[in-house]
Amino acid sequence: MMKMFTRSSRHSRGIMTSCYSICIVLGIVCVNPLSAVSEFTVSGQVGSTAVLPCKLQTEVNGPPYIKWSIESETVFERVGEETYQGKGYEGRVDVPEEELRKGNCSLVLRNLTPTDAALYWSAKIVSRTKGSVETETVEISRVHLSVEDPLSAVSEFTVSGHVGSTAVLPCKLQTEVNGPPYIKWSIESVTVFERVGEETYQGEGYEGRVDVPEEELRKGNCSLVLRNLTPTDAALYWSAKIVSRTKGSVETETVEISRVHLSVEEKQKEEREAEKEVPRGVRVGVAGTIAVIAVIAVIGAVLYWCKRRRKQNCRNPDPPQTYSLPNTQINPANTSPDEDPNDQGEDLLNTSQDDHGSVVLEEGAVRYNPVRTDPE
Repeated sequence: MMKMFTRSSRHSRGIMTSCYSICIVLGIVCVNPLSAVSEFTVSGQVGSTAVLPCKLQTEVNGPPYIKWSIESETVFERVGEETYQGKGYEGRVDVPEEELRKGNCSLVLRNLTPTDAALYWSAKIVSRTKGSVETETVEISRVHLSVEDPLSAVSEFTVSGHVGSTAVLPCKLQTEVNGPPYIKWSIESVTVFERVGEETYQGEGYEGRVDVPEEELRKGNCSLVLRNLTPTDAALYWSAKIVSRTKGSVETETVEISRVHLSVEEKQKEEREAEKEVPRGVRVGVAGTIAVIAVIAVIGAVLYWCKRRRKQNCRNPDPPQTYSLPNTQINPANTSPDEDPNDQGEDLLNTSQDDHGSVVLEEGAVRYNPVRTDPE
């Protein structure tokens, strides 16, 4: 009898163990395999559209509801036709109502920005029990969103200008600024210019010469305008902005935007370079023109001198020319100390002397006039 009871007890215990095991298996199977929060990783480029996955198990019969958040900050929420878009997401996020009614609760996020990178999670509201008014929020999915910026590499530029001119150092933001505009320009650790909204700071030596206009900065143009260049302005400049480490985070970091190598040339040097660049044919043409002008000037000077000489000759005519024997003096007596003047008397019968001391020959003889041989 005892033996039979023992067998029955063992048999009953085995049946109970089997039933318990079956119930555990059935319980595991009956649990919704999708009840665990699904996790996804999504990436997109700046300016593109990203779809953050989310799927309800059944279609929605009543007013559709969905909520997307980052930590404690609401990004998007829909209750029927009513929607809410979080700060910074206005006009960029949506879960279409018709898609939500079909069970598709994916978030559409347009015009991605680097600050959109974060961990998003979606949730729905369900009743605690059938017919109960008490509700609870049930997380559906988590999405790690990363945003790639193809232009995230720091852009480098080279700018030059001469002393006294104005230089524009390039800088470009990827999106327009919604909040207070901010930009900072520096040389190594020295701040050249900084703008926070309407407030600005100009570094020592740059007072009144540097600016990034607020209206241009709001459009995404963060270029630095540097006026009245000096030789000491030549340096490597870099621009930077301040961004949050994650969406909604109070922690910030400085992100470099561009680097500009600025060189300043002296004006005289620039002019010399311009002269070197003059074509050879132009230089030859200029030299030829100068030579022609010089020849014309010489010819004109010669003509002027000849004309002036002619006028002087007309006013002072030369005396009539006479022929004479150089340094010859006529001795009226034609005598010498050793000769007797009576011996030559016959040869001078036809000569006479006028009142001026000139010897006059009679008819048939040649007249000789004494001529001054000393210089005038």
